[in-house]
Amino acid sequence: MTIKTKHNIGDEVWGMPNGEPVKLTIARIYIKIHKHKLSISYEFDDIDGDDRIYRLQENWIFPNKEDLLKSL
Repeated sequence: MTIKTKHNIGDEVWGMPNGEPVKLTIARIYIKIHKHKLSISYEFDDIDGDDRIYRLQENWIFPNKEDLLKSL
């Protein structure tokens, strides 16, 4: 089985982990297969210096701020 992700570790992307658009750097990628359903999520460290770890699903990650804002 081959699994392709939209983004890679180290990629800079845009998301809204705290309800505001922010540029993020992907630290880890999680792939989950449950009952033949694939779920891909990305994890980010230290957003805005708060030392928390955030994880967002692939459909909530965007390559640039403009695409993120268009999705709203």
